[in-house]
Amino acid sequence: MERNYENKKFFDFDAFTKLAAAIKGSESEYATEDLETLDSAMTSFRKYVDQVDMGEQQIRLAAVRFEGDAYREMISRYDRQRHDHHETAIANVRLVNRLASMYGVPPLFVGNDQNRYEVADYCLNVVCDLFNNRMM
Repeated sequence: MERNYENKKFFDFDAFTKLAAAIKGSESEYATEDLETLDSAMTSFRKYVDQVDMGEQQIRLAAVRFEGDAYREMISRYDRQRHDHHETAIANVRLVNRLASMYGVPPLFVGNDQNRYEVADYCLNVVCDLFNNRMM
């Protein structure tokens, strides 16, 4: 697995907008649940980015605050939390792409869902694109 040094875009913002509109405009009895699922999945991407950011900050502070076992325990705890959030994001990347397929819109994630770095970069793309395209 390689990091995204080519600055590829893995998140299709237009597909996200189309998917939300397609779900809302559908006659599916599951439309409300599908919108909630989409919301929950998109939130998990932000939570993963937040966990990475917070963890990196904590590691840097822990390096000057703790030593030995206390430091190793803090790093281990952060790594478990980050890993759990990453696993959730990977599952939700697959979920939103299944939703997109069900509603006949392009996939939101346009990378390889087996590549952990691409999924991580996707999560950051989601956060940045939603921030850059905010409506308020």
